[in-house]
Amino acid sequence: MEDGYFWVNGKKYKSVHEEVPPITKEMSKEMTIQLGMPYHDLPMFLFDYVITGDAVMMLALTEALIAGYNDLEKTKREIKKSTKKWMSKYPSLDYTSRSPVIISSVAWLYNTPGTVKEYSEICAIEMGYDKEQTKDVIACAEAIFMAKSGTDKNIIKQQLIRKYVLAFNDKTDLEKAIDVFIENEGMDEIITEAAALGDNVAAIAGSIAQGYYNVSYQVAEKTMDMLGSDVELSKLHGNYIRFLLELRNERKAMIEKVTDHTEFFGNCTKTEVITPPPKNDIFCMGYYNYGEEINALINMAYYFADEEYNSTLELFGVEYEMDKFSDYLSNSCPMLQRAILTSIVRNERFCDGIIAEAVEMGIIAALIDVIDVYRWCK
Repeated sequence: MEDGYFWVNGKKYKSVHEEVPPITKEMSKEMTIQLGMPYHDLPMFLFDYVITGDAVMMLALTEALIAGYNDLEKTKREIKKSTKKWMSKYPSLDYTSRSPVIISSVAWLYNTPGTVKEYSEICAIEMGYDKEQTKDVIACAEAIFMAKSGTDKNIIKQQLIRKYVLAFNDKTDLEKAIDVFIENEGMDEIITEAAALGDNVAAIAGSIAQGYYNVSYQVAEKTMDMLGSDVELSKLHGNYIRFLLELRNERKAMIEKVTDHTEFFGNCTKTEVITPPPKNDIFCMGYYNYGEEINALINMAYYFADEEYNSTLELFGVEYEMDKFSDYLSNSCPMLQRAILTSIVRNERFCDGIIAEAVEMGIIAALIDVIDVYRWCK
């Protein structure tokens, strides 16, 4: 995929807001492969299906989240509008199951743990979920977000137990789904095992596994076929794919502004310190003169920020000792990498020169060396 663009039917488009033709199967295949989905057969569709109220609400919330992207108040309004529209389109369905999986698109659209939590909570509240149901919604969204970042399965479970007090004894559907995800390998096996425990368990486990393993194009295509020939559904699917492509291009560009300076971060041994002359016999402290390379790093850190980086470092058993960060990074996932980067940049506020020290110690070069752009942008 060319930087900043995506291709549809042999034509190049810069933005989802450009005039893009209706999505055909072949175009959908082309775009889906650009998103990194593998292309092979999976024998997952053995039975007839029925569309459920949860599936319709998932579509409604996805539409609302796209329309209100990065705007909380607008998102609230769009949720009301979209749910009303889709419920009137399928009036005979049961909308009372309150499954946490309906907010799965939050974890794909948003890019930091904080925004995933914020928007999944808004979705739950606007949908009328109670306190416990809202907790499960947020936990499910975080599980998907961590899974798509390639976080170790046991770390995911540990995080959910710690943050959301999941007990895993008298198990809820969410807890059953997480256990099935952890104890099995691959989409086929996970969905098959989860389906034996109920549709809701299968939906939750499948959504988490989708982030961890990816879904093949054939499965995505078959799923769309099962939804029928509804023009509005096809339009929403196309808009969602295009929106994700645009977001991933944006994320990739943010990373490349740093990785383009690999040589600088690999060889930098000293950052200029500017000491202003005294004013009225008052001594002025010096400050670090960061250039475009380090400013790009700072922008990337805030764009991918882990708002709870101290908690994340503790989760991975990492202490804030900069001389050990390079070792921690050598075998790390994006979740830990983001937390380490955020901790360095945020601590600059309390101690001038922390970023310069991290660069000079080779920590940033070590980070660049292990960044998995696909996982970071996913």
